[in-house]
Amino acid sequence: MEAIILAGGAGKRNEPISSTKPKCLLPILGKPLLHYTAKALFENNIKMIIVTSPSSIGAIKHYFPDAEYVIQEKPLGTAHAVDMARDKIEGDEFLVINGNVIFEPTAIKKILQQKGNVIAAAKSNAVDRYGTLVIKDGKVVGIIEKEEAVNQPALVNAGIYKFSKDIFKFIKKTEESVKSEYELTSTITTHIFEGGIYSYVEIEGWKSLQYPIDLIEANKMMLNKAKTGRRIGAKIEGKVVAEEGVHITNSRIKDSFIGRNSVIQDSVIEGSFISENVKIYGSYIKDSIIMENTIIYPFCYVPTSVICENVKLGASTLIADEKFDEKEIKIRVGDTEVSMGKRFGCVIGANSQIGTATTIMPGKKIGRNCITDPLTKIALDVPDYKVFRS
Repeated sequence: MEAIILAGGAGKRNEPISSTKPKCLLPILGKPLLHYTAKALFENNIKMIIVTSPSSIGAIKHYFPDAEYVIQEKPLGTAHAVDMARDKIEGDEFLVINGNVIFEPTAIKKILQQKGNVIAAAKSNAVDRYGTLVIKDGKVVGIIEKEEAVNQPALVNAGIYKFSKDIFKFIKKTEESVKSEYELTSTITTHIFEGGIYSYVEIEGWKSLQYPIDLIEANKMMLNKAKTGRRIGAKIEGKVVAEEGVHITNSRIKDSFIGRNSVIQDSVIEGSFISENVKIYGSYIKDSIIMENTIIYPFCYVPTSVICENVKLGASTLIADEKFDEKEIKIRVGDTEVSMGKRFGCVIGANSQIGTATTIMPGKKIGRNCITDPLTKIALDVPDYKVFRS
């Protein structure tokens, strides 16, 4: 059997993180997100076919050289992406998996045990972010798109499917959406309307990485399942996983992951996920993602934030992650604002340099390759390649 991995989207909701990393390569405990999907497929003897964009194929192929690849030249939607891979399907059935989801490996086996077309479902309180499944007599009879969903707990579309080859006939019938794309959920809706039968399986340990806060939450979820690592020279609280070559002195580490060859001195790391070759000196990092080759100089406070690769945080950088009025913190995505909850700091894009004693207000995004002057207050989003003067 084959599995088509949909890894061609631009990931605009995760910018500036996705500006330099395809969404399927976002770091989860030191490994790319797609590693966990690939492992589950390998355990079930399923071949992986990755549909991706011309700009992403090089980075993805570096990690997964043995997969088959299909290039989607233009981002024309998920149904279009599946259709691009139709000639790679050899059997009567195949899987389709969104490239930005993580799930329990047992989900694949549960799906394969069901006959016919299957949609994986997960319980969620944020149904306005996902399509809600309409269930009747144990079958899926419709999908309520996220724009129309009522925000209350429900079973949502988890972005994992099993199809028969008949689905390709209905992809040809799929109409273009208002976003000028051909959506797989529209294909399924058409198929159901014309008599197609879909069962569902409820899966556990699922997360869709749509926004920066999801990356933090997914890492926390996976840390809870991980085995603790080697002993390190630090005060340890809770579950800590440290890879080879980690050098930690005079620090306290709680419920965190530390990637290989990272150096942490005189610091407190709580609920955070540090990638490889990171250097942190005399700072407090809480509930954050720090990507590879980043340097954080002394007296920084980094809460509930995503700091991308090759960033330099000048000494005494302060990031705020809550408001005095306790209102939800929102980030701007295109022309809309999306809530990250009541605690969220910032996102700093790759290769940026933050000047000494910079203050960054909650919910702000600093693009890639930016430079800020010392003593700067960041109260607005900063676009890519911007030199921000105080």
